[in-house]
Amino acid sequence: MAAGVAVVNGHTDQGYKLRSLVNSFRHGKKVLASSAGVDPIDLRPLSALQRSHVDAGDRKTTQSDDSLRQMAKYLGDFQFGVGIPNGAEAVLHSANRFLNMFHSDGSLALLTVDFSNAFNLVDRTTLLQEVRARCPSISLWVNFLYGQPARLYVGNDCIQSTTGVQQGDPL
Repeated sequence: MAAGVAVVNGHTDQGYKLRSLVNSFRHGKKVLASSAGVDPIDLRPLSALQRSHVDAGDRKTTQSDDSLRQMAKYLGDFQFGVGIPNGAEAVLHSANRFLNMFHSDGSLALLTVDFSNAFNLVDRTTLLQEVRARCPSISLWVNFLYGQPARLYVGNDCIQSTTGVQQGDPL
């Protein structure tokens, strides 16, 4: 067998390995640990899962319909970005309407800045605790993505990032 080829339950087939991995996360049956070699960017959606594409690079995440419903129930009316068609645009138009209606003289301006992600301020420990408590069906997947430092490469140097989440991540 070639070096670097993983065997899962006697199989070397890549599709079988990915199905096993994703199904383990979906059903909460396994806790996986990896020091290297498994990159969530390389995971591809399977026919039994719904794909959610993120416009930040080429990263794709897979989540079951149950997980998406659970997240929608938890977030409720507090988010307009994921699973809400034209949600962000609706918020922007509502803010513009408010400004035009009550402050058409220019006495009030609106500035929006995503400080928490733009400056890598999202606390991963808190994120993992909240997901475990509120959306347990995706907690193993989120832990796989954010439970260990991300490796950021600058030239030949590697920085271990322990805060923040990937820009545009629906989680």
